[in-house]
Amino acid sequence: MRYMYVIMSLWFFSGCGNDFDRTKPYIMNQKSTPLSTEKYDANRPDPHYASTIESAKIAAEKEKEIALIHKQRDIAIERLRQEASVYRSDTEKVIAFKKSETQISVAQQNFSMHKTYVFLLAAALFIGMIVLFYFLQKRRSDRLKMHEDMLHKEMYLKDRDVQEKMVARILDTLEKGVLSSEQQTKLVETLSHNTAQLPVSGRGSRASETLKPS
Repeated sequence: MRYMYVIMSLWFFSGCGNDFDRTKPYIMNQKSTPLSTEKYDANRPDPHYASTIESAKIAAEKEKEIALIHKQRDIAIERLRQEASVYRSDTEKVIAFKKSETQISVAQQNFSMHKTYVFLLAAALFIGMIVLFYFLQKRRSDRLKMHEDMLHKEMYLKDRDVQEKMVARILDTLEKGVLSSEQQTKLVETLSHNTAQLPVSGRGSRASETLKPS
C-alpha cells in the first residue's frame, strides 16, 4: 500500500511537470495562455514578421523619398549657385565694360580739353608774336623814318650852308666888280634859282638886293 502511494505520487508529479509551462503563469500570478491546438505551419507567414517587413519597406521608401528630395534640393541649390555665379560674372563684366567706357570717355574729355588748351595757348602765342612783330616793325620803321628825317635835315642844312657860302662868295665877287657884265648876268641867272630856296637871312637879303635889276 505504501509502494502504491509512492508510485501514484510520482505519476502525478510527472504529469504536472508536462504542464508546468501552462501552470507557471498561475504560479507567477499571471493569466495563462490557452494552449493552441492548431498545428504549426512553416509555410504560413508570421504576421509580426510581415508587419516588420512592411514597416521596413515604408521606412526605406520614406528614406528614398527624403534622399530624392535632398538630391533635388542640392541640384536646385547648385543650379541657383551656378545661375548666381553666371549672373555675378555677367554683372562684373557689365560693370567692367561700363567702367572702361567711363574711363575712355573721361580720357577723351581730358584729351579734348587739353587739345583745346593747347590750341588756345598756340593761338595766344601766335597772336602775341604777331603783335610783337608789329610793334617791332613799327618801332623799326619809326627809327628808320627818324633816321631818314635826321639825314634829310642834315643834308638840307649842309646843302643850305653850301649854297649860302656859294652865294656869299658870288656876292663878294660881284661886289668886287672883277667880272664882265656878261659873266655877271650868267652868274646871276645860275644863282637865282638857288637863292629863291634859301631862307631870308642877312646874306639872302643882300643877295636879293644885289640881284634886283638896276
